[in-house]
Amino acid sequence: MKINTPKILFENNVKIYVLPKDKIIFESELEKQNIEYYCDIENQPMFESGIRYFIRNDDRIKIDKILTENEIIANTETILISDYRDGKKVMNLYLKVGGIIFGENGAVIVTIIALFSIISILNAYMMIPARVLYGMSRDGFFIQKGTIVNKGGTPIVSLLISASFTLILIYIGSFEVLFLLGTFMTVIVWGLVYCALIKLRITEPDLPRPHKSWGYPYTSILMLLFSIVLFVGFAYSDQKSFIVIGIILLLSYPLFLVLKPHIKKEKR
Repeated sequence: MKINTPKILFENNVKIYVLPKDKIIFESELEKQNIEYYCDIENQPMFESGIRYFIRNDDRIKIDKILTENEIIANTETILISDYRDGKKVMNLYLKVGGIIFGENGAVIVTIIALFSIISILNAYMMIPARVLYGMSRDGFFIQKGTIVNKGGTPIVSLLISASFTLILIYIGSFEVLFLLGTFMTVIVWGLVYCALIKLRITEPDLPRPHKSWGYPYTSILMLLFSIVLFVGFAYSDQKSFIVIGIILLLSYPLFLVLKPHIKKEKR
């Protein structure tokens, strides 16, 4: 079997850029695992992003494993996979700069700041879905128990539901899969927001609107078209994630029909 073959270009593939320093190791691992690829280094004008490889989309999990186990830095034009060796060098640089600025305890201070920064970011990412579910529950579009808030002010039921759903998605795929699914859902939500804006302006023109959309309806229609183009592009480039999103949407509607009588009862 020929490993470096141009036939990959005519199949469902993904482009990966590997730094020149990791070229030999990367290609060696591909050949060991009989993973077909195509490297057009002769036709690549620049190497700022790395050496370009075309890999079958079905081999992405194997590629992730190769990159992680060999600490190879690579990117897929948008998603950077860190080089752990370079990451350690950057962290050591931060600690040295902290030592110069803050004195002997500079490294400790920088580490504490980094830890608190991570905690604040983690809090935001975990609480956004929970607060969305809380708002839906409050407006009668989700279960009433979703409005339960503990003594600390956290919508605990909504948080448990969103966290459980996230764990399921992580279990059925890698973190990259979760990221791609999140991107899909973000684009879908954008589109639905613009659709809702246009519909409400038509069906409820007299509603109080303290904050109005600039350039309506042209900007709203333009952004809606932009969201559709993005969605089509994502669906074409990552058909597996598109199928998963389609299944989730199909399952969500029957779930809504099951919850609908209960929601109406609670609203009364």
